Amino acid sequence: MHDAPPVSDFLPKRLTVAEPPSRSFEGFSDTTFDLLDAIKAAPHVETLRRLKPDLDRHVVAPFKRYRDDLVVNAVLPSQLPWETEKNVFARFQKNDFGAGGAKSHLWFAFYRLGRKRLFDIQPAHTVAPDGFRFGLFTGIYADDLTKALRLRIAAKPEDFARLAAPLWADGWRLRGTYRSEDFDFGPAVDPAVMAKVKGLWWTRTVSRTEAVALGPRLVDAGLEAMQQIWPMYRYFVGDTLD
Repeated sequence: MHDAPPVSDFLPKRLTVAEPPSRSFEGFSDTTFDLLDAIKAAPHVETLRRLKPDLDRHVVAPFKRYRDDLVVNAVLPSQLPWETEKNVFARFQKNDFGAGGAKSHLWFAFYRLGRKRLFDIQPAHTVAPDGFRFGLFTGIYADDLTKALRLRIAAKPEDFARLAAPLWADGWRLRGTYRSEDFDFGPAVDPAVMAKVKGLWWTRTVSRTEAVALGPRLVDAGLEAMQQIWPMYRYFVGDTLD
């Protein structure tokens, strides 16, 4: 898809983002979110089969162009050591041992070369019935990284608090999961709760109305979100912040 320059073993302190950005993404439409609503109302594989041509046209294809624009405007200029094509997209169909369930959202996440998406820290982007989400996620499959992150926070909570403060100020939300229970963190993070989390993710949501209104400029919002979350991403993967 792209002629990528050689990637570095080191993460830059700041992202290099093209200005103005080059966009191939034309924007999502009301139809995009109406289709996701239809899956939410009938979350079965039969719904996916019936809607597949429209899903491909109004959800999957534009979402791939959105991904391409992030790659062209930020990943490649910053020479990030990320996989951007192979297995970056999740699927609508649930992995529920053949039960035929379906998810009403679609997401993708970049991950580091030489790793697998589910087993790495995931800078993610999601289109869902209620809107569009930018995120940063680590979960149960990346257990070693999540454990290391918990220890890092416990050892110097002030470092985490310093990086988290601007995210909360910019409308990001921090959630955790433990024994299938989800909960929200506020600026006063409880160390006892943080020590137990099996999954941790930051998200910032653009409403469906705003996502449609932004059109191609949703790419700009995605690039801004990548810049906002970048210091926290480096912290999640254990990169030095000096």
